[in-house]
Amino acid sequence: MIATGNTSRKGFISLKWKALFFLSLVLVAINGTFTVFQYLNLKQGFDDERQALHTRNDLILAGLLQQSANRLQQLAELVPWLSGMERALIDGDVKDLHSAFDRHWPLLQLDLSIEGIGFFRPDNSLLAAWGWLNTRFGDESDIAAVVRDVNLTEAPATAMDCLQTCIQYSVTPLLLAGQRTGSALVGASLADVIVGFNHSTKVDVGIVISGRPPLKRDAPVLRPLSAWNARVPALTRASRMYEVVQHAANRFSLDDIKDHGRYVKSGSRTYDVWAVSFETLGQHSSGHLLMLDDITEDLAGIRQATDNAIAFGIAGLVLSEAVLLLVLWAPLSRLRRTVNVLPLLAQSAFAQARSTIAVRQPRFERLRDEIDHLDTSAVVLSHQ
Repeated sequence: MIATGNTSRKGFISLKWKALFFLSLVLVAINGTFTVFQYLNLKQGFDDERQALHTRNDLILAGLLQQSANRLQQLAELVPWLSGMERALIDGDVKDLHSAFDRHWPLLQLDLSIEGIGFFRPDNSLLAAWGWLNTRFGDESDIAAVVRDVNLTEAPATAMDCLQTCIQYSVTPLLLAGQRTGSALVGASLADVIVGFNHSTKVDVGIVISGRPPLKRDAPVLRPLSAWNARVPALTRASRMYEVVQHAANRFSLDDIKDHGRYVKSGSRTYDVWAVSFETLGQHSSGHLLMLDDITEDLAGIRQATDNAIAFGIAGLVLSEAVLLLVLWAPLSRLRRTVNVLPLLAQSAFAQARSTIAVRQPRFERLRDEIDHLDTSAVVLSHQ
């Protein structure tokens, strides 16, 4: 005797659950791969965009520095033609030079933000100086070397002096009354250049100078960076950015940041930090300009896009599984019912088998499926 409907269920797993399981694996793999590739593409695109931005900002900064240098050179060429200056410079009379220039110095200092002016004889010795230059010129100083080169080549030159604060200065040869009369130096703080760059690009800028300044042994160093054996004499938003610079110095070398740029996390913010040397920007100086750009919101956008992709993937997975269950549930339930009826045919309980199967008649013949054919075949078999 064959028991009706008592088919052993030991180890039985419904086909719909097997289909659901393998479909889930495939969809998880597809969605996971898509999400990873999307994140990598977004990250690579962002990195490429940052590199392009580095190049663009470097060019902007180089242009601002060159514009400032041109301005200083024009001032250096103009100063000897101020009233009373030409004769004093030709004669090399220090007293007459002070008498002629003292009345012009406040105007240049206050209205044009000039930090220092100096005049040099053809033998490179200092004739007279005002402002910052009074404490910085010496026979062994970098400024003296630039003056010697200008007097030798008769070509103007621009350089930086960042001993305490950073001064950009231009040295221009003088030719008055048809004779060489030495050279003139005009210097101005880099503050205006840095502030102008910060306002136009929203990127913070710092000046990094390697080594300790030759000041008094016990004198404090302004914003030191022990990890780089350097100091930061100038920095926008110094109260906040100095901490970021310290984090960068503790994690990376200056050469590494100069070559590649690095992302530095400080507190809850993330910064893109890169450096460019003054020499790369066409300036005679051994220092570097360090740029810091807050990219916290940009990285948050990448994370949000990735989270959205994951959320849509999960939603797609759930929807696909729901549709699969909706499609398979009824047909597989009918198939299970038909399988349980087959033993009735073996027992010759044909009427009971036919009433149990109750062949479903689809509204459209073309909508019949394999299970409909199986039911019809079982009913036909019960009549034989």
